[in-house]
Amino acid sequence: MADKVTLKCTRTHGRWNKNDVASFDPEKAKTLTGGKKPAWVQGEPDAAGEADDGKDGKGGSGGAAKKAAPTA
Repeated sequence: MADKVTLKCTRTHGRWNKNDVASFDPEKAKTLTGGKKPAWVQGEPDAAGEADDGKDGKGGSGGAAKKAAPTA
């Protein structure tokens, strides 16, 4: 079996969504990662780095946990 290259999708690309991970043949991987704004980058995401802790301002609760409940 031929070697595969693992890529991570950086934006919607056909049937692929952002943060999808897939393996491609080296020739196909080269075409997907080329260009000024490639839809794919090489490397598999780190499982610990993908966990959403809410500290980066992206995702998480959207700050809802920080808002105080209205008082009467």
